[in-house]
Amino acid sequence: MEYSRFLDCLAADYARLRAVVPIDPSAAVPTCPGWTVADLTRHVGQVYLHKTVAMREGAEPDPWPPKELANEEPLALLDRAYAGLLDEFAARKPEDPAGTWYTPDQTVGFWIRRMAQETVIHRIDAELGTCSCSTSSWRTASPNGAATSLTYWPAHRAGRTRCVPTGLFGGRGPARGCSSSKKVPAMTRPT
Repeated sequence: MEYSRFLDCLAADYARLRAVVPIDPSAAVPTCPGWTVADLTRHVGQVYLHKTVAMREGAEPDPWPPKELANEEPLALLDRAYAGLLDEFAARKPEDPAGTWYTPDQTVGFWIRRMAQETVIHRIDAELGTCSCSTSSWRTASPNGAATSLTYWPAHRAGRTRCVPTGLFGGRGPARGCSSSKKVPAMTRPT
């Protein structure tokens, strides 16, 4: 997949995540046990900031996250971090060096691809938490995501598992227990 396509998907999924979060920030996220939608939003913002610093400094920041991020409102953090991430991507080429957790690929392109995938997964998590699932959620997810998950992620997260949302495969609709009163319009996917 072309990097411009990853950036288009990142933009669409960020916009959808941004639209879904205000529906119910205190809602539990079934695919992220113990997290609320606000916690998920904070996590995505922290991830964006982490990758921005990794690209800027050429290595992953440690320790992370900085304590002051805990006091920032989650949506404000998400917006600020997304803007910084886009600025960093715009200032670099995909083949430029960047610190990553995957030793064989130390490029900005790695982070472009990973942030598109991180965002689509957490956009779906937020949709599940707010019961505002788009029927396009799984059918339009990056086809490269499965290959990346099978190639890179095990090298980084050996032994950790993630819950998989039910009720979405094949676009069958929202997870069980969601009220139709919380639906928002389906997202627009890039072409």
